[in-house]
Amino acid sequence: MKKHGTLYFETAALTGITPAEFERIAQAIQRDGIHVGSDVIALIPENAARVVDAVARLQAEAAAAQSAEPAASVEEQIRELEKRALQLCASFHKTAKVADSIERPWLIGTIRKVQQMLNRLELEIR
Repeated sequence: MKKHGTLYFETAALTGITPAEFERIAQAIQRDGIHVGSDVIALIPENAARVVDAVARLQAEAAAAQSAEPAASVEEQIRELEKRALQLCASFHKTAKVADSIERPWLIGTIRKVQQMLNRLELEIR
């Protein structure tokens, strides 16, 4: 999380915000605090409740703005799905490298469940 720097870590310590959530509202988080409307809320423990509320408000505003954007084309959606599938496969592979002999069958079972879900989906959309 080096790319987010101290502002992310300060905000996360107070709110539990994830890096992805932080990225959506990063423009409102500056050295002097979180900017919400005309308010600036300092990132200090004493303001934790206000910071949590501000982050929730900013997240809701970001979600509303995103839903107002035009929908991605089917082609873009399919490319994004393929990208996410590759990431999922890479995650399974990475986990397999560190799984012990007890965890490997569990991982294989999970892979099979995903395969079954995809097979059912393929049959549904034919």
